[in-house]
Amino acid sequence: MSSYYMQHMLLQYGRQLTTARRLARHREAMRLAGVFTPDPAPEEKRRLMVRRVTSEIVENLLLTGSDNPVVIQVKERLNETLGEEILFRFPPGELDMLLYRRGEYGEEELGLEERGKVMGLLWHIAEETVNETML
Repeated sequence: MSSYYMQHMLLQYGRQLTTARRLARHREAMRLAGVFTPDPAPEEKRRLMVRRVTSEIVENLLLTGSDNPVVIQVKERLNETLGEEILFRFPPGELDMLLYRRGEYGEEELGLEERGKVMGLLWHIAEETVNETML
């Protein structure tokens, strides 16, 4: 029985090698035709990964009120930079996230222009934080 398993394993290994060779030939043909671009440099891969993680933090984790340490750090840095506490709300039935500032007279909704500036700053801070914390 063990010889059957050995033959089966070698057959699978041979198929994998054949597939790998075909993919390598296909990539080379696409590269020569000018269609296929080589894998991005490590710096570019890192930049794309930082952007993906930043997007996840800004678009999903902030909205759900996550206890993720990176999200908490981003919120703290944003509030420290602005000198006030910003609250993120996604009310039921609303299409857009609403931003409020917490002041001495309660919560005040930010206007459209100010919300855009805060979101730009939030993205910048989140990207910096992710870049600093990623290995």
